[in-house]
Amino acid sequence: MNQKLDKLAALERKQQQLQAQIQNLKARERSKAEKEETRRKILVGAYTLDGARENGTYEKLVAALEGYLTRDSDRKLFGLADKPKSTTNVGAKANESEAHDAVV
Repeated sequence: MNQKLDKLAALERKQQQLQAQIQNLKARERSKAEKEETRRKILVGAYTLDGARENGTYEKLVAALEGYLTRDSDRKLFGLADKPKSTTNVGAKANESEAHDAVV
C-alpha cells in the first residue's frame, strides 16, 4: 500500500512538472507572437510614413491620426494638441475613417 502511495506521489510530482513546462512553453510562444506583431506594426508604420512623405499626404495622415490617437504622449509625436479629457465625439470615428481612406 505504501509503495502505491509513493508511486502516486511521484506521478503527481511529474504531472506538476510537465504542467509547468507546458505553461512555460505557451508563455514563450505568446511572447514571441506579441514581439512579431509589434515588429509588423513598426514595419507597416514605417512604410506608411515613408509613403505619406513621398507622395505628399503626410498632413492627411496626421489629420487621420487626430481622431485616432488618445494618449497625449502619442499625439505630441505628431505635433497634435493634447486631447480634451471630458469631451466625447460620436462623429470622430466616421471622420477618422474618411481621413484614413483619403490617405490609403
